[in-house]
Amino acid sequence: MIKVNLLPEIYFKKAAARKRNILIGFALGIILLAFVGVYFMRASRLAEIERQVAVIEKELRGLRPVVDQVNALKKTMAELDRKLGVISDLMQTRLYYPVFMANLSEILSPGVWLTLFSSTGGSGGEMKLSMRLQAQDNFAVADLLNTLELSENYKDVSFSGISTTVGEEAEGLRVFSLDCVYLPSEEKKGEE
Repeated sequence: MIKVNLLPEIYFKKAAARKRNILIGFALGIILLAFVGVYFMRASRLAEIERQVAVIEKELRGLRPVVDQVNALKKTMAELDRKLGVISDLMQTRLYYPVFMANLSEILSPGVWLTLFSSTGGSGGEMKLSMRLQAQDNFAVADLLNTLELSENYKDVSFSGISTTVGEEAEGLRVFSLDCVYLPSEEKKGEE
């Protein structure tokens, strides 16, 4: 069987181009439909998230007074803890300086006077002392230094700047400086 085609070739080309255009249009339509579907899915997801954010912000505004109360209570509690720490420290070290001064007055030999005193540290631990003293004679100075060196409560004793006063009232007094470290004894710590 013979097939005879009397239609011009251009007709077949136009039909093929029309089919191709229909297929391209159909493919573009499917792609456009997919993009529109993804857009609406994302838009609905975004709207849902915005609704959730609005609900959470409303709850947060409702809880703000409670959070403020909790923060105020925490601040008050921290202040009370600080005050309790100060009170506890004072209770533990309340006798530290009276015990120290009693110890120092026992060590100062007759004929030695304390004229200037400063300290750093303390509060139950070791305390660095700087003293300016006067003594009647060299023997009183030597006796004081010997007592400090033998004492368990004093260490790192350094002596400097001895001079003799000249004047009507205090003639012949020895003026000197003394630096040392005071360590409270364990039995005195227990009394505190």
